Amino acid sequence: DDEFSQVMKILSKSVTTLEMFPANLIREHFQSERFFQQFLQVCRFIDELRKEHPEQVQERKLKNRMICIFRSKLLKFLDKQFGRNWAQNLIMKAEAQKARGLPLEDGVDGH
Repeated sequence: DDEFSQVMKILSKSVTTLEMFPANLIREHFQSERFFQQFLQVCRFIDELRKEHPEQVQERKLKNRMICIFRSKLLKFLDKQFGRNWAQNLIMKAEAQKARGLPLEDGVDGH
């Protein structure tokens, strides 16, 4: 999947440019319900990759690695912007939401 690989590389590199945006814009986006849903989709996609056909082990490992690199860079950025507790809360809420399999009830900041 060359297209998938290219998209993941672009996304991973773009995380470093996020710091150029105004703080209020970053806060609005990353503390929104919409972003939480997108983050949740990434987490679910990672889970789905792990369930893919066993005969596609190499492709699955490559995709998983690319997504995990992107997720790691994003979480480092969010940690820097909002603090470790906020980033950990995001991860915990996403894991809890995945476990329940329900849509998001409220925003990341509890609203």
